[in-house]
Amino acid sequence: MDKLSRSFDCVLYVPPSDIPVEEKNVLTRTYSFTNFHQRDALAAALKALEHYRAKFNNIDSRLQEKGFLTYSESVKHLVLKGYSVERALELLQQPSEPSEPSEPEKPEEITVQPAKPPSIPELKKRIADLTQTVERLTAYKAELLQKIQDLTTTLEAAQTELRLYDQETRKDVMQSKAIKSRESLIKRLEKELKIEKEKTRILSQENEILKEMRTLEYSQKALPVKVLNHFSKEEIKALDDRLTIRSDDIIYLKDSSGGGTSTARELIDKGVQAVIIHERMSHLAEEEFTTARIPVFSEEEVHLKALGNFGVIDKDKFESEYSRWATQKQIVEARTAEKQLHQIIEEYKEKRIKDESQ
Repeated sequence: MDKLSRSFDCVLYVPPSDIPVEEKNVLTRTYSFTNFHQRDALAAALKALEHYRAKFNNIDSRLQEKGFLTYSESVKHLVLKGYSVERALELLQQPSEPSEPSEPEKPEEITVQPAKPPSIPELKKRIADLTQTVERLTAYKAELLQKIQDLTTTLEAAQTELRLYDQETRKDVMQSKAIKSRESLIKRLEKELKIEKEKTRILSQENEILKEMRTLEYSQKALPVKVLNHFSKEEIKALDDRLTIRSDDIIYLKDSSGGGTSTARELIDKGVQAVIIHERMSHLAEEEFTTARIPVFSEEEVHLKALGNFGVIDKDKFESEYSRWATQKQIVEARTAEKQLHQIIEEYKEKRIKDESQ
């Protein structure tokens, strides 16, 4: 997403958390779209507009007072990139382009050793939380199934009533308000039924994943994982406030794009044990974790199963991958030390030869 935003020279907006389906439906209710992907994209754009609306209105008010309202779009673009209104106006009235802000200084490196896995009481508490979530989802699923049944009954009754109309009579009254109203009702009910069925399907999948996660934790063959939806400082703070990121935690980056050196340092400073990624993170962030001796695994390597804010990984697989990573790390460090020692010896030999020749 960062690469795409740079290509279009625009500011990337990321909501602090995933937008619920209900909120997406409310945001897009006055717009038309043909599938869930278009709805989600439209909802994200409207959410960004809602976030910046007050700032945009304030900019327009100030520009109108100064008589520069024609510069509105360009000024907003520069303000979102960190410029003040006055500085933006000054730059827009000059032929030169504004320079981009310089890179932040690299924070001081801190090495954090992996901590011990969570205790059995902590695992039991997480199991209890997952059990309650399964029960709530099961009850919600039953409500949705009942709602689907009611909508199906209403839809069938409306369709039956519509079929009862005589074909000849229907031609004469097709334009009437009553027929149009019934047809509109049928279309709306069909749309609602489709949405409710999709909700039920998703909940069924989540329920099965939760049951499997609970079974793994009961068998003590799994380790708990905390899920970070977006690799940003704001999301890290939100997760820390909600669940508290501890020194022995394993963190799953659901979306590792956007994070860099300073973002990685946020997790390193909290002493996390390991990081799991869905797709490759930036080279700078991965290098920062490597320097801090914190391994970065893919979700396939540790057999991750995640749902919501929690997940589990195969304990044996994690310990095996961690051991392999530590061994490789020691080999690399040994080779680096050997190379440095060889360089010191060569420099010493050259110095001796130079001193003897004088």
